[in-house]
Amino acid sequence: MLRPSKGNGYEETGHGIYRTAVAAYVALVNQHRTEHRRRRETPEYDSLLERRG
Repeated sequence: MLRPSKGNGYEETGHGIYRTAVAAYVALVNQHRTEHRRRRETPEYDSLLERRG
């Protein structure tokens, strides 16, 4: 899907269901964290996936 950009052209927008995008993000972050743990590193905090305190 295209939308007008701030110039004379167009830019591509994301499309699909929000829930699908969130699921893909969570899967990617979990895979990334698993790799950090495998290397005995501390994964970074992600405020979208966990709460502190």
